[in-house]
Amino acid sequence: MVECFVSDTGIGIAPEHQEKVFERFFQVEGPSSKQYSGTGLGLSISKAYAELLGGSIWLISTPGEGSLFCFSIPFVKPSESAAQVRKSSRK
Repeated sequence: MVECFVSDTGIGIAPEHQEKVFERFFQVEGPSSKQYSGTGLGLSISKAYAELLGGSIWLISTPGEGSLFCFSIPFVKPSESAAQVRKSSRK
């Protein structure tokens, strides 16, 4: 598996909203979230891609401190013959 992580020092996400942020059009409403805009689609699209590739996505967040967004996807090392095909197709 390949794991990637992205962190921010933003407003954070309360535990009761953490699973919901991966749903389409969901946005956390609150006094400090009014200054941030968006459609609520980015994380749901990211989740769909991660799952389409056989992986998963999750987050670790603390309100007022920020969030760590993580995803993992399977990695299969290409065979030698596949590498040779790619090299020859570039010529």
